[in-house]
Amino acid sequence: MLLKTYKSVREAFQVYLPPAVGYSFLHLIYIVFRYGVQLRFFPRALVIILISIIGIPFRFYENLRYCRKIWNFPLPESPIFIIGHWRSGTTYLHNIMTMDPSMGYVTTYQGVFPNNVFNGLGRWIFRSFMQLLIPVNRKGDNVKLGVDLPQEEEFALGARHSVSFYYFWYFPDRIRDFYLDSIAFTSRSGLYREKFKKAYIKTIKKAMIRSGKPLFLSKNPPNTGRVKLLMEIFPGAKFIFIHRNPVNVILSTRNFFDKMMPALWFREVNGDCRKTEIYHLYRNIMEKYQEEKQFVPANQLFEICFEDFEKDPLPILKDLYHHLNIPGFDVALPFFRDYFAKARKYKKNEFAIERGELDDILENTSTQMALWNYKIPEEIKIRQE
Repeated sequence: MLLKTYKSVREAFQVYLPPAVGYSFLHLIYIVFRYGVQLRFFPRALVIILISIIGIPFRFYENLRYCRKIWNFPLPESPIFIIGHWRSGTTYLHNIMTMDPSMGYVTTYQGVFPNNVFNGLGRWIFRSFMQLLIPVNRKGDNVKLGVDLPQEEEFALGARHSVSFYYFWYFPDRIRDFYLDSIAFTSRSGLYREKFKKAYIKTIKKAMIRSGKPLFLSKNPPNTGRVKLLMEIFPGAKFIFIHRNPVNVILSTRNFFDKMMPALWFREVNGDCRKTEIYHLYRNIMEKYQEEKQFVPANQLFEICFEDFEKDPLPILKDLYHHLNIPGFDVALPFFRDYFAKARKYKKNEFAIERGELDDILENTSTQMALWNYKIPEEIKIRQE
């Protein structure tokens, strides 16, 4: 009761801290000085740095105590990667599939504090701290959040090395640089690419050890542009690509970024800049997926239309498990049904836009609209200019 009261007060005042609170101290200092913090965000940066300092002995102990265990742990041969652009239904699909009792995954806590996963005292301290600060629902779409719920591992990748695309949440004026650095890998040396691989392997191993489950399930939209790289690390990897009407994706992404970014950034960008960058990111990452999916054997890739999945998910889930040769569908089926029964209460955002804005979206997503034969969504309300 006391925790709920505290959270309701904190929600009213919008007191949040970025996931960078779990970064190693030296690396946090490095990115703060490299990309710069605007004066108005100095207090936020200072609090994050202080929390990182508190975590130094716990991170040191975990790295020393558990490095051999992590190193010796076998890498999963066939991890499952859910990919697709943000706001395409990746979270929905991820939440459903993690109901399967055989699936291990990176939790929200592990994503934010990836170097305090095993140490009992450190985990208790930072997990308790996180429970106090984590929003009740995700801003922008009202998806429920929790320290033990599934999360994208992209946050964890940036904790010790400059390998995370999600630095753009803090420095949105550098989003194209982060795309080239950590998705396209065209602006850094091969050594940087190898650091990314090592960081990813370590993140997955930690999640698998902690969960004790036989399968690893990932949901990470930046991986949509890393298919070839992930196949180099995991030749047996299985990919589930989910796509959605681009008009809804762009509108939902704008809404999500507009509501999430101000609570996380160290540098501010205006709305027009965010719109431009969303178009650039959408085109580039979707085109990169189309180029690189040729490197995935047919029996290791399954593509889903979100609109079809939303209407009748169970047959598609069954086909997915069969096509990718994922065991245990019958065991997981009751858990899936229970999830769907509880999820009926969720309401999606509704959007109303002017005709000129719609035309702008259609122009910037014309390739994907044609590729998947999408039309203007009937639920979109078009205002008269």
